[in-house]
Amino acid sequence: MQAPTKKIFAVFGNPILHSRSPQLFNEVFEHDNINAYYTRIQATNGKEVADIIKEHKISGANITTPFKEAVLEYVDSISDEAKQIGGINVVINFNGTLLGHNTDHLGATKPLEKIVDLKTANCLVLGAGAAARAAVFGLIQKGANVTVANRTFEKAKQIAKTFNCKAISLDKLEQYINKTDIIVSSLLPQANPLEGIILPKNLIILDANYRHSGVATYALEQDCRLISGKEWLLYQAIETYKLFFGKEPDKSIMEAKFSSNLNPENINALELNPNVKHVYFQDVDIVIYTSSSDEAEFNKRLNEEKNMLING
Repeated sequence: MQAPTKKIFAVFGNPILHSRSPQLFNEVFEHDNINAYYTRIQATNGKEVADIIKEHKISGANITTPFKEAVLEYVDSISDEAKQIGGINVVINFNGTLLGHNTDHLGATKPLEKIVDLKTANCLVLGAGAAARAAVFGLIQKGANVTVANRTFEKAKQIAKTFNCKAISLDKLEQYINKTDIIVSSLLPQANPLEGIILPKNLIILDANYRHSGVATYALEQDCRLISGKEWLLYQAIETYKLFFGKEPDKSIMEAKFSSNLNPENINALELNPNVKHVYFQDVDIVIYTSSSDEAEFNKRLNEEKNMLING
């Protein structure tokens, strides 16, 4: 009797080698005796993401930067929360029909709910991308008072209009800090608009990044309560697993794999291009999609991924 085909799951992004989603999911797959493997795929646009999922029969995928918005037009249906947020972080492949979901809003709210009542909490969301919109959506759903701040004020105003909340420019941050209970930062790791502002000791800061970031470092220096992006990733992954399999994973198993890092010197990489029809994904750390079989392009992009993994 032929062994059942292993199901493939993946996280799509660019860059993507830093993602710890494969460690979390593969450990649960092994524990639950699920015949599946989860890998990382680097693409260059939203259409490629959807095409790869369909062409290679990937059962389910997580979508991260910069494709959460770009993949919207290439899925067949979108859940209500994903429509409102304007971004997708989960795609389920149902016999070639792609269903888009968003679990990011729960990744933002569930870690906060463990330590604070979000009803009427004053929350400041930094950023204006898909993760920021998910956080705003989730916090408002929980009854919080939300203000959005972004370097480009027009983008903050657009979010505020969509979700009926407030928007401020970054130069107004200092005067808002003392009446803020929670800051959610969805900014890039190197950005830190809080620099130079004295932060209240009881301020809670949730950082979307689970690698080193300027906001996280500054929060700790100011003795604020920091919730790492690991918590955000963990809770959105739990909700993703429930969408994939209809049941909740063992949270402790996922948590234990956060300390499992890839060795940049021992990366198992695979090039994928339009000419490749059958791929053996198992034990591949990263798949890089190229427009043609171009070894130079593949090696360049792989080295860039490795450098980012090392340098953060």
